[in-house]
Amino acid sequence: MQQSYNQNRRNKNNNHSRYNANNNQPQEWRELKKPDRPLSEYYANKEELLLPNQYAYQVANKFEGITTHQLRKILSQTKIARTETEAGHFSEARTKLFSLVPLAAYNVGRAKEGRDRQKMENLYSFLVANLKPETLKAEKDIYVFDELFTSIIAYHKFLERK
Repeated sequence: MQQSYNQNRRNKNNNHSRYNANNNQPQEWRELKKPDRPLSEYYANKEELLLPNQYAYQVANKFEGITTHQLRKILSQTKIARTETEAGHFSEARTKLFSLVPLAAYNVGRAKEGRDRQKMENLYSFLVANLKPETLKAEKDIYVFDELFTSIIAYHKFLERK
């Protein structure tokens, strides 16, 4: 029984044609930024990050179809992490942000195949790209992530009404 479960799981995992074999991210996600250094350095240009038609806006477009409620759950944890950072608990705040990645993975696993799953995969890919040890090195990186995700939520709500 266990062997057939594992074989089925391997087959299911190998059938993600939308994924690039090199980076295991959906193809439509590869065109967006993937930080490779602390977020405060990578996103230093706030104009390219926050203004309309820039990065936060583009990510919000990729989150089309994800409910505001789902995104606000993540934003809530981001705000808690920011508060913990301001209280001098950087390590705990960083851990709280890292815990969002498996939460998003769980939501991908729960989603039905097709469009619902694709939407959640985009969120998961965003979190994987932005929440890793090399991107969250200092307190200011947590502040930048909070600013970025808050902007994404704002644009998401704006685009929802269009």
